[in-house]
Amino acid sequence: MKLGFGERIRTEMKLQGYSEAMLSEALGVRPSTYNNWLNERSEPSYQNLISICAFLQLNLTWVLTGKGPIDPPDNGKESRRVLPRDDFRAARREENARKTIKDSLSKRARALQKEVAEFNAAAAFGDHIDLGAKN
Repeated sequence: MKLGFGERIRTEMKLQGYSEAMLSEALGVRPSTYNNWLNERSEPSYQNLISICAFLQLNLTWVLTGKGPIDPPDNGKESRRVLPRDDFRAARREENARKTIKDSLSKRARALQKEVAEFNAAAAFGDHIDLGAKN
C-alpha cells in the first residue's frame, strides 16, 4: 500500500513525538484544518506545506511523492534535527508580526495617497486649504 502525503506526515509526526494539536498550534491553523490535511480531504497551501516540512525536518519531495530521501538536504548541518517548538512558534509569530506591520503600512500609504489626491483636487479648484499653519 502506497502512503499519501497525509499519512507520511502523520507517521513522521508520531515518530518524532508530536500530536496533531501541537503541529496545528505551531502552524497557526485550526486542528480541524490540520486534520483535513492529514486525511487528505483538503491540501495545505504551499507555505503551510513548507512549514510542516521545516518543523518536522522532512524533504518536501518525499512528503509530496514518497520518493527520494526523507531527510531534507543538510547543507553541511546535522540531519534530522528537529526544531524546538518554541523556536518554530517564535519564527511564526515574527512572520505574522512582519505581515501585520506590512499590512498596516500599506493601509497608511493608501490613506496618505488618498489625502494627497484630495489635496491636489482642492488645490486645482483654488479651494482654501488649511495646512494647520499658525500665524
